[in-house]
Amino acid sequence: NWGGSWRMPTHDELTELRQKCTWTWTTQNGVKGYKVTSKINGRSIFLPAAGYRNGSSLSYAGSDGRYWSSSLFAGYPDGAKCVSFHSSFVGWGDRYRYYGLSVRPVCAKEIKEERQISTPMHNGPEYVDLGLSVKWATCNVGASNPEEYGDYFAWGETKPKSTYSWSTYKWCRGDYDNLTKYCTSSSYGTVDNKKQLDLSDDAARANWGGAWRMPTHDEFTELRTQCTWTWTTQNGVKGYKVTSKTNGRSIFLPAAGHRWDSSLYNAGSYGLYWSSSLFTDTPSYARYVTFNSSRVGWFRDYRLYGRSVRPVCP
Repeated sequence: NWGGSWRMPTHDELTELRQKCTWTWTTQNGVKGYKVTSKINGRSIFLPAAGYRNGSSLSYAGSDGRYWSSSLFAGYPDGAKCVSFHSSFVGWGDRYRYYGLSVRPVCAKEIKEERQISTPMHNGPEYVDLGLSVKWATCNVGASNPEEYGDYFAWGETKPKSTYSWSTYKWCRGDYDNLTKYCTSSSYGTVDNKKQLDLSDDAARANWGGAWRMPTHDEFTELRTQCTWTWTTQNGVKGYKVTSKTNGRSIFLPAAGHRWDSSLYNAGSYGLYWSSSLFTDTPSYARYVTFNSSRVGWFRDYRLYGRSVRPVCP
């Protein structure tokens, strides 16, 4: 399914994972499972309690995890070895080979070093160091992998909602020319001359905590100019692979579309990602990067729209 140097772990490799890591039962983004932390360097992965399949049924999802090794159970060759866990136990098991168990791949050391995906000392998912002034998260706010669209946020709001309009927008009194925050002109509301989002109004910081935040206009410009953008399909999802010209590492930005009123528009063909920067000439607008299969560019638009957020951290 993945190609390259990826493969299933052997019995010995899963034993190493069990013995050389600390296993902590936890909940991550609402999903129960084990955080597996290296005793050597402190880095970690998360193994969800995905249950298993027998016949047409899924059993014990949310309470148990069972992950195949690539090793046969030699004493009973109708079975194969797996690691099995629940909230109070991690150990070896074996199951009939026809059962549907999870697979967590491994790869050669040099492949992992090439990817250079790291878990920051913050909440939220992993980041990629593209050799730029900030590190970029591997997925959008509200997503658990790079291909998921995630949630949509009006500019300066920190929660998704069912309807995106001026009447539901937090920082105005019903319309674009009656703004209550982030306003540089009296023609548009109460002037406070704020030009960048406060962290309390930053969807990345509010949802992920730590040092995560939304990228500025300048940081998005750096991503545009210092990386190569390649329109592609990743795991069935269209978007851009953004590859650093400095070190060759990359992130994927799905074409998640945007929300207006109660509808989702252009998912699969356009990506629209908010920056944290106001468009000061017309403060009812904020700056965002947008793309389709043939172009990537800067635009500004009404703050009311629900758009994607891709966080950055120091």
